[in-house]
Amino acid sequence: MRTFSLIGFLAGLIPFSSFSQSCIDTWPGRTQNLSTLAGWSCSGGGTSPTSAGTYTENLTISTMGNNDVLITNFTFTLIGNWTVNSNAHATITVPSGVTVTINGNFTDANNNVTFNVLAGGHLIINGTLTSNNNTVFSGGGTITATTLSLGTASCGSPCPTITATNCSTTSGNFCSTTVLPITLLSFNAKTNDKDISLSWSTASELNFDHFDLQKSDDGSNFKSIGQVKGHGTTNERHDYSFDDNFPLIGKNYYRLTSIDFDNYRETFKVIVQDYSGEKDFLISPNPSDGKALALNFNFDSTEGTVVIYDNIGSIVESFQVNEMGEVTFSNVLKNGIYFAKYSSPSFTKAIRFLVSQ
Repeated sequence: MRTFSLIGFLAGLIPFSSFSQSCIDTWPGRTQNLSTLAGWSCSGGGTSPTSAGTYTENLTISTMGNNDVLITNFTFTLIGNWTVNSNAHATITVPSGVTVTINGNFTDANNNVTFNVLAGGHLIINGTLTSNNNTVFSGGGTITATTLSLGTASCGSPCPTITATNCSTTSGNFCSTTVLPITLLSFNAKTNDKDISLSWSTASELNFDHFDLQKSDDGSNFKSIGQVKGHGTTNERHDYSFDDNFPLIGKNYYRLTSIDFDNYRETFKVIVQDYSGEKDFLISPNPSDGKALALNFNFDSTEGTVVIYDNIGSIVESFQVNEMGEVTFSNVLKNGIYFAKYSSPSFTKAIRFLVSQ
C-alpha cells in the first residue's frame, strides 16, 4: 500500500496555475494557522491549501501585517523558494513536532521578523536563509541552512540550535558554522524495468557512520527503506548505490539523511522519480508469527480486500485493506501453510506464507 505522503501553506502564496497571481494578507495584527487559511484572500482565483502535500513552486507571502503571526502547524516540504515581504514585528512559528523543509532559498525581504522554532520543531533550508536587520530567532528547536546571510540578528531565550555550512552576520557569533559529516556531490535516481536505482557520491566524510535512505509517495511523510554504511573519515570520493525493488506506481520521492558517530544528522534535498511498472502485492514477514501481517502495495489498494485461506482452502479471516497496510488476526494462526489473496476490481494476487512460532 502507498503508506509513504508540503503542503502549500500560506496565503501569500503564488498559486500553482500562474506565477502572476498572488495572495494578499487581510488580517493585520492577528494569528493565522496554516489549516485555517480561508481568512486570507487570493487574487486571480487562487486558493489556500489546508492539508499536507508536496509543492514544486515558488511561494510568496505578499504582506504580513504588523504583529501578524503565521503558524506553520503541519509538516511540509517545498521544492522551490519562499519569499516573505513582511511588515515590522511579524512572526513565523514552527511548533513542536513540525518540520518545514525548503529545497530552495528562504528570503525575508524586510526587517523585524521573528523566527520562532519551538522545541521539537525543525526549519530546514537547503539553500540560503536571507534576512535583513533586527531578525530574532527564538524557541528551543533547530534551524539548519546551507547558508545564513543576515543583517543584525539576535537570539531569544531559549535560542534554537542554528547551524549552517556558511554563515554571514553582523550580530556576533550566536550563528556558528558547523563542520558537517559529509560533502554530498550528487544524488540521482534512474527507472529500470522493475526497480528504481539510486546513486550518490561524497567528496569527503568526517566521523561518518551511515546513510538512512528514505522514501515517500507525497514528499512529506517519509519512511526508511534502507541504510548504507559510510567510510568514517576520508577526503576521497566515494560512490554509493541502492536499488528500490518495490517502487510505487507514479511519483517516488527519495531523500538521504547522513548520521555520524555522534548521532549528528543532516537531511538533504528531495529527489523525485516516476515509475510506471505493473501492480504488485507483497506480505511480510514470511514466515509469520501468526499474529499479524504487513501488506505492501505499489498502488492505491484501499478498494480491495485480503482473504486468508488455510492449506485446504478454507477461509480463516478476511479484511478490508486500510491505509496502514496491516492486518491483525482475531486468533493467533497455528503453525502451517496459508495463503493471502488480495482482490479488487483491477488486480488480484495470492501469496503463500508460512506460520512458524
